[in-house]
Amino acid sequence: MIAMRRPIGALTGVGLALLVLGVTLASKGVFAQAKDQRRPGSAPNPLVQALRSAFVARNSRVTSATVLELRSVNMGGGPYVLLGWGTPSDGGGFRGNVEDELFGVFIVDAQLVRIERTLDIFPTGRWGDYRVAIERLTDREVAVVGQGSYGDGKVRRVYSLGLPK
Repeated sequence: MIAMRRPIGALTGVGLALLVLGVTLASKGVFAQAKDQRRPGSAPNPLVQALRSAFVARNSRVTSATVLELRSVNMGGGPYVLLGWGTPSDGGGFRGNVEDELFGVFIVDAQLVRIERTLDIFPTGRWGDYRVAIERLTDREVAVVGQGSYGDGKVRRVYSLGLPK
């Protein structure tokens, strides 16, 4: 499952800053999956482990977690909004329960090691065929959109960040 992406056009100053942030986060291993796909002997990423724990608390079968998007509210200074995806690690496919594929929206600390608050965890709109992305992020709210590929109507959810000013 991959989040919806827009084609990359000419990079503006903001776009370049986000690209640099993404490369930095990728080099820290933030985008690694929780399923032991790390180098042998390396420690698990604490943020991905926290994401997995949040999904397991909702559904004990959902033990694999992936960071789909991670965006800074303050241009790299944190806090961050994380969009995550969780599935059963057995890869068994659909077993009649859409709660086995979860998406979540979280506020993450500036050090990228723990989830400060869960804004929402929700099931897929269509098993194995649902894409979710952050549509817009401001200092007050985040808008998340989801849609399947069979002409489903786009679902848009807006969450208040509730951050101090």
